[in-house]
Amino acid sequence: MARILMHKPDWIFMDETTNALDKVAEKQLLKLLQTNLPTSSFIIISHSDISNYFNKCYQLNLS
Repeated sequence: MARILMHKPDWIFMDETTNALDKVAEKQLLKLLQTNLPTSSFIIISHSDISNYFNKCYQLNLS
């Protein structure tokens, strides 16, 4: 996370990054990323429904 915040890449790919966090910590982490990286695009793979944390979110449901 520190590297991402420091380098501010255009694209960020995250695979189950928040799976060990509770809902409060998950929300805090995603808000931190969105606030500090407003021009970055995220591709996030998660079993949690995190779509409500982002302004523009496209969700693919494979179940």
